[in-house]
Amino acid sequence: MRQPLFSSAPSLLRAVDNVSLSLCRGQTLGLVGESGCGKSTLARMVVRLLAPSSGDILLDGQSVFHGSAEFIQSLPGRVQMVFQDPVSSLNPRRSVGRSIQEVLDIHKEGTRSERRERVEHLLEQVGLRAEHYTRYPHEFSGGQRQRVAVARALIMRPDLVVCDEPVSSLDVSVQAQVLNLLDEMQQRLNLTYLFISHDLAVVGHVSDHIAVMYLGRLMEHAPKDALFAAPLHPYTRALLSAVPVARVRERKAYQRLPSDPAGNLAVDLAGDLPSPLAPPPGCPFNPRCPECMPVCRTDAPPWIQPQAGHSVCCHLYTQP
Repeated sequence: MRQPLFSSAPSLLRAVDNVSLSLCRGQTLGLVGESGCGKSTLARMVVRLLAPSSGDILLDGQSVFHGSAEFIQSLPGRVQMVFQDPVSSLNPRRSVGRSIQEVLDIHKEGTRSERRERVEHLLEQVGLRAEHYTRYPHEFSGGQRQRVAVARALIMRPDLVVCDEPVSSLDVSVQAQVLNLLDEMQQRLNLTYLFISHDLAVVGHVSDHIAVMYLGRLMEHAPKDALFAAPLHPYTRALLSAVPVARVRERKAYQRLPSDPAGNLAVDLAGDLPSPLAPPPGCPFNPRCPECMPVCRTDAPPWIQPQAGHSVCCHLYTQP
């Protein structure tokens, strides 16, 4: 809720609007979209840093907001988050070992020596050394700090880890190392990831399923291979066309729209993301959509499934 400068009437901001997703244990759901589309807001609701004004989030069938007191108390050990910027998410006045161990101290997991031993073992699992326990965040590189952040998220052996753009602040070579680490830890601990990014290439590398978000709403949801092979929504095609590819021949094959019989290349999007305070009527993507129809400007598109397991929110698949 926000109060305009020269008006007494408040304006309503829906950062996340009618979003419904499901995650399967041991798999990764990638959530992709432009900056400001509501991805991080959704992530913070999953870990209970924000509460939704309506709707709910369920873990194993129980509400994370309205479940029993015992269930809610167990959530810090079952749901954890890796933040985008490890510099701001790690306490600069506390050694990385103490930052990781803090949650074990709060829950009184074992003796003090056992807790330290557990932290040192996890530091080695994420590619650091046990003696790094006593060092401070400023003594590490960006990639090493993110490894510390991963260790802190995994110390309680959670079921679900929300990764909110965990590699966007890292160099490309370091990104690959952190992504490989996340994959290795997932295989070892049977983790479930909600992986959030604005980069489809990164999401495609780590995800089993991908959901595409625009202006607080879901546009498309499909298995990774199906979405990359035949994207249905014009916005998804635009995102795919923007993925950098090294070789020109590969770029042409990558950017060709499967639904276009002429094999034309995708065009860049025109205009900027509309303000969430004043979303356009009808389909939120209609002011920028190269395939916009009159119905798109007046009616919100339904959520349909043109193919098995592949859902889209678009009028292109409802018209005769």
